[in-house]
Amino acid sequence: VVYYAGEPSRPTRVIHRTVSAFPGLLVPALMLWAAQGTKVVNDPAEACRARDKLLTTLALAESGVPTVATLASYAPSPAGLSRLGSAPLISKPGHGVRGEGIEILRLPDEAGATKPSPRWRPGAGADGCHSVREHYLAQPLVRGGGEDIRAFVVGGRCVGLMRRVARPGEVRANLALGGVGIPLDLHHP
Repeated sequence: VVYYAGEPSRPTRVIHRTVSAFPGLLVPALMLWAAQGTKVVNDPAEACRARDKLLTTLALAESGVPTVATLASYAPSPAGLSRLGSAPLISKPGHGVRGEGIEILRLPDEAGATKPSPRWRPGAGADGCHSVREHYLAQPLVRGGGEDIRAFVVGGRCVGLMRRVARPGEVRANLALGGVGIPLDLHHP
């Protein structure tokens, strides 16, 4: 039995946005509900994979969506970052949320100045989610940062699209940091 707000719960349908914060609880709850007949629209294992920025970048590239050069590592190093060209670069945790852990590197040799300590985060496995050592992505900072586009996909179909714009002086467009979401037409290129 799955409990929500202290009461037994079994919805008829669930459309979940993410499982990032609690995959160890949410994935089993979603699986249990599905086994009891609840229609769970987004596969929980796919939601875990979608929370990984590297796996998302690879999926976008494989689908023909243009992506920027990306370097993945457990700790960015000057030698690795030099492969991305000249700075500025952006470094971010693979499972980061709300803009936490993001750094702007003006020169590739700045990567040695703040080595991230290994952290364990939820990650995707063949059978759902399990803990993985946090990895980091480094990418060129496009047009100085401050904007991105978010797509919300349900059942393999894009149902919502928005541009996030950072508050003035900020490169991270996260809503939790004062960014603003602007709706886009679903056919936006």
